Amino acid sequence: MPVTRLPRACSPTAATCVAVWLLLLCLSCMPAAQAQEPDSNQCKYAGIDRAQVLPEAMFGIRLPPFGKVCFLARRTPLPGDPDHSKIIGFELWHEGSLVYRLPAPDQGLWPPACDGIRAVAFPARGSLRDIIVIGNCLGARDEQAQPLVYRARSGGFTLDTELSTDLMGVDTVHEVERRMHRAEAKDQAGSDDPVNRAARLQPRI
Repeated sequence: MPVTRLPRACSPTAATCVAVWLLLLCLSCMPAAQAQEPDSNQCKYAGIDRAQVLPEAMFGIRLPPFGKVCFLARRTPLPGDPDHSKIIGFELWHEGSLVYRLPAPDQGLWPPACDGIRAVAFPARGSLRDIIVIGNCLGARDEQAQPLVYRARSGGFTLDTELSTDLMGVDTVHEVERRMHRAEAKDQAGSDDPVNRAARLQPRI
């Protein structure tokens, strides 16, 4: 523990100096304040049927460029479906207002049978944060995990459909992140390849 010395101008017998010394001692023992993500109290939304919201997939989070938002998943009717099926979509809310709706996956990747959420994560990538959602999908014989990977970009997010498709059946955030890093390394290696570089520099006709 760090040693806190009495100020030289003070006498140990002076009551004021003793009080100052005790204050400095207490401050030296206090842990540094830690920045915390906003909690679920940030999730104040208006005009939504609460029965549509999946409480296990509702998080207060700071996501550039939106700042403090509420990420939530909710079931909405599938447009034009005569069976009135519902599909889970993802949204960002701030102070009771919808600020962004994440791109909807193709139904081949994310059908109405994906009716639950196993996990959500927000891995950092530089100054940005990507979004990982692992859904629970009902198959012909059993349940299956289906990850969705949303890549952060300027102004919002894009769904990495190719990677999400390849991740079918992966049921842990750790494994999804590992494959994300591997895909990023592969893309970087391809962009550094001289042949690829030359092809990109060819004038378009």
